[in-house]
Amino acid sequence: MNRAELPLPVPRLLNEETAAGYLGIGKTHFRKRWQAKSLPQPHKDGSRLLWDRRLLDRYVDELSGIGPSSSSWDDV
Repeated sequence: MNRAELPLPVPRLLNEETAAGYLGIGKTHFRKRWQAKSLPQPHKDGSRLLWDRRLLDRYVDELSGIGPSSSSWDDV
């Protein structure tokens, strides 16, 4: 396999659509969870909202019982 065939790594910061896809849920469901503060909150980059992939991974770990549980993502 040459370099041109290697898959690109997933970016660290994801827009709403990509973050929803990364979690395997629809954009509408993602937005509802975000507004209910059950998801990590995004970083603001100008007018763009970007979610940290590592925080999304921690969120999934907590749902799976792998990591410590948090009642809210306000502090992150």
